[in-house]
Amino acid sequence: MSAKTQIKTLLQDIENRIPNNIPLYIATDEKNKALFDHLRTKYNIWFLDNFNLNLKPHEALIVEQIICSNANMFLGSRDSTYSEYINVLRGYNNKSVYHDQGTNFNYNYRNVPYRDWETDRKST
Repeated sequence: MSAKTQIKTLLQDIENRIPNNIPLYIATDEKNKALFDHLRTKYNIWFLDNFNLNLKPHEALIVEQIICSNANMFLGSRDSTYSEYINVLRGYNNKSVYHDQGTNFNYNYRNVPYRDWETDRKST
């Protein structure tokens, strides 16, 4: 699925899963943020650009990973190693992980007895 297609279906992908009474932070490398304007009908949306931090690209990636890994809920993109690492960080920080669902997928089948961070915790 292309990023443009994903943006078009984003509202229907999240509206029954993410409450609209809390801010919606969108981590994206899309330059044209107006593509997300249709979400404003239901959500108060925020991007890293809203904070005028003047970060270098690699710094922005790290800041966004920290923001997403600490969110109440995180839904990433299918086959995104960036999204997967955010879920790993969430697991290490005892946050709910969403490896099997995101903004453009819902596998509903991932039944693993433990995650890497749970194994690490057992050995310490």
